Amino acid sequence: MSNNTATHVDERVHATMTLSDPRLVAKIIHISLRHGCTYTKLNVHRSGDSYETQIEFEGPEDGLRRLRTQLEKMTHEETTLLHDKETS
Repeated sequence: MSNNTATHVDERVHATMTLSDPRLVAKIIHISLRHGCTYTKLNVHRSGDSYETQIEFEGPEDGLRRLRTQLEKMTHEETTLLHDKETS
């Protein structure tokens, strides 16, 4: 099971996720831009059928709060999807 987190510290959000599809990284970046945030660090490594991803975002407090909320929802859905793949 993956350990997905989205942590909001000061004016940054640090996200560590295990993703099933690398296109989700582009989706996350697009979501961040919609909320007026930018990414300052990005690491993606393939690990079997999944992608270990670390992203750091900066932006206005309200935008980061909304971004973190969406990331938490997305990582919950991804965790469920990856768990279902592992048990199939």
